[in-house]
Amino acid sequence: MTIELETDDRTEKLVSVLGNVLMQSVNEGLVLAQLEAFEFFEPMPAPIPLGKGTPLETKLDELSVALGGPPRILVMKKGDNPARYDTYVNAAIREIVSAFLRARTSVCRTHLYFIGSSLIKLHPEWMHLPEDPNVRRILMERVEECFLGTCGNVLHSSGIFLGSDGAASRFYLLQHPPI
Repeated sequence: MTIELETDDRTEKLVSVLGNVLMQSVNEGLVLAQLEAFEFFEPMPAPIPLGKGTPLETKLDELSVALGGPPRILVMKKGDNPARYDTYVNAAIREIVSAFLRARTSVCRTHLYFIGSSLIKLHPEWMHLPEDPNVRRILMERVEECFLGTCGNVLHSSGIFLGSDGAASRFYLLQHPPI
């Protein structure tokens, strides 16, 4: 059974735009993964192996304990009340790692847009651009604006990462003042 819906020109344009939005959203993550997998970035972004049992995760757990956070394993005598630990340390460490990963993704996204904006300038024939020179100029300017916008995002996310790192350093110094 086929249902036919009445569509007007506006609805068709909206469907087309939403299709492009979906394609852009899915493709960006896919292309970023492909650029990393094929080692296209120069230099390559630092690999961050996270997850249970990874060396980084073990080191982060050790850092947490050293800064007063709860140990991974707590051995107690039967009937004893568990010691109280500050979980702020774990939260601060996780926030630093999260901020780093967001900054890393922003740098990769900027690199992606840099590649795209450079290629469209160097080889516009590779794209199926409209013939109208004014429309081509506007499209190329928009691609350049997207690249510059991602540069701003890198500065913002890097600033957040550096700010988080600074907060962790200040916390450590408050807990362990120099003698």
